[in-house]
Amino acid sequence: MMRKLLFLLSVTVFLMSGLLTTSCTKVNKDQPCGTYQNQTTTEQLFKDSNGNCYYIDGTTGQKTMVPTSSCGC
Repeated sequence: MMRKLLFLLSVTVFLMSGLLTTSCTKVNKDQPCGTYQNQTTTEQLFKDSNGNCYYIDGTTGQKTMVPTSSCGC
């Protein structure tokens, strides 16, 4: 009985340590589709699964939608 308890405790500690050390990074899986000239900077354009065209604003980190015709794919 004590061995089973020790084994379960060891497995739990192992799984919890794995969860705590895993870091998540956001990966943009949308398709790159050319560039967009935004005032003084050039931004990488992306097309999402809905066909919308956008770039990630460098100052706010937010999606900024542009006309679909701006995307080159």
